[in-house]
Amino acid sequence: KRNNEKAREAGIRLLESFGMTKTRSLSTSDYPDYYGGSYINGDGKLVVFLKGEIESTKATLIRLIGENDVIYTQGNYSYTELNNVLTKITSFISSNKDSQIAKNIRYYYLNDFENCVVVELNEMEIKEFKSEVVNFSGIVFKQCTREFQNHSLSPGSSIGTPKGTASMGYRATRFNTDGFVTAGHAYNTGDPAYYNNTLIG
Repeated sequence: KRNNEKAREAGIRLLESFGMTKTRSLSTSDYPDYYGGSYINGDGKLVVFLKGEIESTKATLIRLIGENDVIYTQGNYSYTELNNVLTKITSFISSNKDSQIAKNIRYYYLNDFENCVVVELNEMEIKEFKSEVVNFSGIVFKQCTREFQNHSLSPGSSIGTPKGTASMGYRATRFNTDGFVTAGHAYNTGDPAYYNNTLIG
């Protein structure tokens, strides 16, 4: 596993330049229009998507966070745009729980690696989705072929960690991997999670 500590530190400096502090997280409106998201790649480099004219923005960010462990690349959409699409989908599902279109939406998530939103549908009824939910060129549609396993876990359930116990949040999908949300301070990357002494992740 490659050392990505310098890239992680560069990522923190980047978010701090947007207004993040130890006591304040960022809201969607805090991200500048040129920022399209970022991730650490397999070589331990921070990849930063930039929307629009890239050279002047790149020069500004190099002064802020450097370039030795950072790759600046062209993105088509801002991080705010992508998150606003997720918000619209969530709002539609919440307001139209009984509609066939809402029931057809299986998963949706922001793909940080590709600067896009992925929507997985039970049936590939894309035209109906664009007409009723949101029509955005940065959405990649996929046929859903996976399913969460049935289990009795629910938000608030106690789960075991190497540091003690934590509470389970909601189910989530990130980078095509199914999982759940919990407190960041409860785990280090790669730590196991247990429920009633059974390994669940």
